[in-house]
Amino acid sequence: MSDPIPAHEDPEWWGSVQGEEQLLRENEPRTVSIASPVQQSDSLDKLANALVHFQGAVTGAGKGGTNPHFRSSYTRLEDAWKAAREALNQNGISVTQWPTSAERGVAVTTRVMHASGQWLQSTIIVGLDTSGSKNVAQQYGSTLTYAQRYAFLAALGLPPVDDDGQGAGPPKPPPSEPTGLAKGVMTRWENKLRKCKDMDDLKLAWGQFSDKCWADATEEQQDSMTAVKDECKSDLDG
Repeated sequence: MSDPIPAHEDPEWWGSVQGEEQLLRENEPRTVSIASPVQQSDSLDKLANALVHFQGAVTGAGKGGTNPHFRSSYTRLEDAWKAAREALNQNGISVTQWPTSAERGVAVTTRVMHASGQWLQSTIIVGLDTSGSKNVAQQYGSTLTYAQRYAFLAALGLPPVDDDGQGAGPPKPPPSEPTGLAKGVMTRWENKLRKCKDMDDLKLAWGQFSDKCWADATEEQQDSMTAVKDECKSDLDG
């Protein structure tokens, strides 16, 4: 299969764009539409194999952006690239994105290419923010980044993850449950808490226990030591 005709020269593509633009005029801004079917090279075996290894190495992209209006976080374009770049390079994969201006939106084509020359690509249209809160340049800039971000994540199968550190490297095993403190350790700390002569001593001893032992204690042991601490606090306050 030969390379597709450039978007600005392809009448069938523009017919699709114009049809989608009619939908954009009838719907709210930021509508995301598929402007063309997925296109591909004649063969995909090498790219498919590379993507399998890529997705085995990267579990998702972190959320480095914040939205104060909704009090939420989101994945920025740079977060997506940060999570994916190393694994893309290691597997001979490149991602290129380029925009095409549409009547009331921005069309972005995303191509995923392998070093062998095999490739996949698709184009989406994202409607402009017509609220009037931004000038034209800002509308196009923010809409372009918005489109690039979602197309990049979708093309590579990268989900957003809450912790930025989760994005890089293979999936991490779940944390193991604490094995608990030995009975003698619990007894020594309980005695130390009960020997405290004032609140300052108690705060110091509790802080030491928390720093050294809390993470290794079972939930039952944590509850038990908390009860001892509260009992000592009540005695000292009285």
